[in-house]
Amino acid sequence: MALLADHLHVTTRRHGPHATEIAALCQEWGPDLSHLNREIVYRRLKRLETSHAGELHRLVRDEAQQMKAEQAFFERFAEP
Repeated sequence: MALLADHLHVTTRRHGPHATEIAALCQEWGPDLSHLNREIVYRRLKRLETSHAGELHRLVRDEAQQMKAEQAFFERFAEP
């Protein structure tokens, strides 16, 4: 959830954890996740961000580096 929230924050350039959108996705993904509403998702995201901040930032940084490498590869070797 936290990585998805960070991804949405970066790609949409909108502030906030996007708890409403993530809750809607969880409700679509499975009936066992239908209890997740905006408030529950928001509290879980904040708890994850505070308890695992260093690890989350490392994962986000690693993901960004991987995306840059893939983008450079496709720009170099993709056929027009």
